[in-house]
Amino acid sequence: MMSFDIRNALIPFSLLKISNAFKGMKPGDVMEVITNDAGIAYDLQRLLPNAGQITLTSQVMGPEGPVVRFNLKKTTSTLQPKGDSACQTSI
Repeated sequence: MMSFDIRNALIPFSLLKISNAFKGMKPGDVMEVITNDAGIAYDLQRLLPNAGQITLTSQVMGPEGPVVRFNLKKTTSTLQPKGDSACQTSI
């Protein structure tokens, strides 16, 4: 399982790393995100590709305050299907 500890991190850069890692995951893979900001759940739902991810949340109190753990499970592929050029987009 891949894990990202983004407590006290620069959130925009951390979310970009998480998004890129999620795109490379295979269906069934799970990623853990540890943070001290519960609002990250909303950002993750908006940022991650629509791949049927499931967010499981738990919150524990630590010596430095609340710690929130999100487990994200990828349930479908985000890769483009192979096909002829009419099916693909170009940049």
